[in-house]
Amino acid sequence: LCTVRHFVTGEQRIALFRRASGASQGSQPLGLTPVKMFERDAEHALVFGNLNGQGRVQDRNIIGGGIWEAYVWQSGITAVAQVGSSTWLVALADGDLQRFTYDNDGSLSIGSTPVLNDMSYDPASGAVFGGANGQVLAIDPSSGAVISNFTVIGTVRKVLPLRNR
Repeated sequence: LCTVRHFVTGEQRIALFRRASGASQGSQPLGLTPVKMFERDAEHALVFGNLNGQGRVQDRNIIGGGIWEAYVWQSGITAVAQVGSSTWLVALADGDLQRFTYDNDGSLSIGSTPVLNDMSYDPASGAVFGGANGQVLAIDPSSGAVISNFTVIGTVRKVLPLRNR
């Protein structure tokens, strides 16, 4: 399962391919610009993305094609990290950091950060690392507090915590 973008029209779609052969199993129009996608169960995916300046999370039925919009934020999404079985941290373009819980379809502002380009959860430390322009932040996912800040040169595009400790 992946998102694909048509190189001429720019249309965004969700595409399903066979694991062994790579053969296409079909696709669905996405209707938003995806930021990140997560598996919810064997037949559903949560797609976090932007449409008309708003951040949205859609619950997509991959087999049946149904869509349910679980939540809408008034600012666009810049980064997302899953921190629990049904909990995600969502960084918004206005610097707000939200904790979205799928089980109750709710979102709570837990802090503010510089605009984050990417986030990744590190299960070894329990922190979420967020990359911005010129810095990487270690964030406590329960409170939104910045635990530590690392200065880097340039813009952080991807955050990949070490998983071999």
